[in-house]
Amino acid sequence: MSQNVRQEVIPSGWIDLGVVTAAQTALATTQFAAVTAEALAAAGIINKHIPHGAANLELRFYGTASANDANVVNIYAKRDSDGYYQLLATLTVTSGTAQKGAATELWADTIVEDVDATPMASGAVISPADNSIARYYFKPGGYKTLLIIATTLNSTNLGVELASYSG
Repeated sequence: MSQNVRQEVIPSGWIDLGVVTAAQTALATTQFAAVTAEALAAAGIINKHIPHGAANLELRFYGTASANDANVVNIYAKRDSDGYYQLLATLTVTSGTAQKGAATELWADTIVEDVDATPMASGAVISPADNSIARYYFKPGGYKTLLIIATTLNSTNLGVELASYSG
C-alpha cells in the first residue's frame, strides 16, 4: 500500500520586528533568565515571538547607516516552557548602498556568521555582497521567542525583518 503525503510550504510576508538604537553587551551568564534579559533597556533589544508553526526563519537587516557600517548582532531564543535564553547566532552585518526608505536607510548586503549555535547547525548566510539584500536563514527548532541585540552598533540604528515558512 502506498501512502502519499502532501506537504505545503506556506510563506509569510516580511514582518518588521523593530529597531535597536543602542548597543547592548552580550548576555552575561547572569542574564540568560528571561526576566533579566527582557528587562534590559528597550533601546538595546528586540524581543518578539516567532510566528506559530514556523519551521524556517529568514532575517534581513536595515538601518540608518552609511555604506560599509558593520554591526555585530547576537540572536538568542527561548522555548515557551523554558525561562532562559540560548545563543543561536552571532552575525556581523554590513550595510550596502541599497535603500530601504530614505537615502540613509540602507539594507545590509553582507552577513558573516561568526557563531552558529542554531538547532541542527541550520544557520545559512545568503550574502551576495553586491549591494542587494543579504539574509540569514535558520530553523527555529522549537524555540518560540527571539531576543536580538547589537553588541556593536556602528550605524545610527539597526532594524530586523523576519519572514517565516511552515512545512
